[in-house]
Amino acid sequence: MKALRNAEAFEALRQGRIWKLLASDLSPLVLAMLQSLLAEEDKVLPSSVLVERLTRDIDALRGQGHVLP
Repeated sequence: MKALRNAEAFEALRQGRIWKLLASDLSPLVLAMLQSLLAEEDKVLPSSVLVERLTRDIDALRGQGHVLP
């Protein structure tokens, strides 16, 4: 019954936002931006700095031809 329990847990995850993000065509870009922003030395950022850095990264990715909403 462990497999059934695991299958049910994965099905619940599949309905969530995180799974949908990972299944998205944009997930590599989103994960790359989040990793670059949150894996640096600054573990806590003011929202204004976070938005500024995200905007910079999005503009750079768009400049390389990536289509981002």
